[in-house]
Amino acid sequence: MSTVLYLPFDEALTDTRPTDATGNLFDLAPPPGFQLPSVVSSLTGRGREFGSQYALIGRERKPNATRLTRDLTVRILLTYDLEAGADGDVGTLLSRGTGESAAERVL
Repeated sequence: MSTVLYLPFDEALTDTRPTDATGNLFDLAPPPGFQLPSVVSSLTGRGREFGSQYALIGRERKPNATRLTRDLTVRILLTYDLEAGADGDVGTLLSRGTGESAAERVL
């Protein structure tokens, strides 16, 4: 098994854009209308706090570098504020594509 995308989110400063440790993506940035998530203390050291106004998007350095044609495993360590999500809208954790493609995958 090989890793095609690894985002540790261990930046010390909020203004530092997260980087894919495998080098397959350009540094992540907030999409239009969103802000860069703040750096916070997490279970493993540092992490990012996402919310309705905070998101990140990454472009591939080489087209389809992260597109897998077989099974994949996604590992995410996260905490979830049940009070904040009481309306049942948990949002998107991970997606490939931006909603304009038949190949889009959303988790």
